[in-house]
Amino acid sequence: MEFRASHRYAPVSARKARLVVDMVRGRPVNDALEVLEITNKRASGMAQKVIKAALAAAEDREDVDVDLNKLVVSRAWVDEAPDLPGFRYVPGPRGRYMPIICRRSHIEVRLAESDEDLGPKRKKKKKRKRKAKKSAAPAATAAASESAAPSEASAESASEGTED
Repeated sequence: MEFRASHRYAPVSARKARLVVDMVRGRPVNDALEVLEITNKRASGMAQKVIKAALAAAEDREDVDVDLNKLVVSRAWVDEAPDLPGFRYVPGPRGRYMPIICRRSHIEVRLAESDEDLGPKRKKKKKRKRKAKKSAAPAATAAASESAAPSEASAESASEGTED
C-alpha cells in the first residue's frame, strides 16, 4: 500500500529541489528524515514536511495495519510549477528592464512498506559478457605466414644447389 503526500507550488526551483529529493529516494523513512535534517538546502525543509505528511497519512489509516519503521520512500519526484508572474523588475542591458521570475515546483512523495532488511542499499551492477571481436588481423597474419613459408623453402633449395 502506498501513502502519498505533496507540496504544491513550493517556492523553490525544481532543479534545486531535485538535488534534495534525489538524496532520499529509496531510503527508509527514518533515514530520509535524518538526512534532510542535516542537509543545508532550502528545499530540504520542504521535502521533510512532505515526508512527515505522508508518514502521518500512513499513521491515520485505520483500515490498514502498517509498521511505520518499515516504510521506505519508494517514489519521490519534483515537477515544475507555473512561474509566479513578475511584477517586480530589475535593470536590464541598454536601459531596458527585466522581470524577476519566481520559480515554483511541485514536490511529490510516495511511501511504501518494505519486507526486506532496511540496511544500506547498493544496486548490483550486472556484468556483461563481451563477445570476442572477429578481426581481419589474425587471418592476415596466417595468410602472410603461409605465403612466406614456400618462399623460404625455395630459397633454401636454391642455396643447397649452389653448395654442391
